[in-house]
Amino acid sequence: MPAIARLVLTGFTDPRQGPLTRAFVAAAVQSTEAARALHAFSARWHEQAAVVVRRAAERGEVPAGTDAVAAARAGVFREPAPAGVTEPGAPPAR
Repeated sequence: MPAIARLVLTGFTDPRQGPLTRAFVAAAVQSTEAARALHAFSARWHEQAAVVVRRAAERGEVPAGTDAVAAARAGVFREPAPAGVTEPGAPPAR
């Protein structure tokens, strides 16, 4: 999960990639087509992040049946974590 958070942060702060990422998000506010593209990108990102969470469940690091998207969003965007999932950086729930 921390690696996913670092990846997102890098996407916004990297000197070369950051301006493009920020422009893409800004364009989505003004353009329906850009908003659709951002939504598709976000949906794919959620799918990929969900794989990480499912693997964590297989290792016993999060409870089986954890909402993978909610857990990934908690780790990256600091949203409330699903029940049984510890805060990012905390030891795994056992």
